[in-house]
Amino acid sequence: TRNMATGASTAQLAILMIDARYGVLTQTRRHSYIASLLGIRHIVVAV
Repeated sequence: TRNMATGASTAQLAILMIDARYGVLTQTRRHSYIASLLGIRHIVVAV
């Protein structure tokens, strides 16, 4: 999560990878929340 926040601080787009077997996990929710806090308005979700 720390690396994600550091790397995404200047990003304009986020890509969330979701495992079809397990669905949305806690880390996925956390990363999408951090992306919203950083002002990333465009998110691509890949399953």
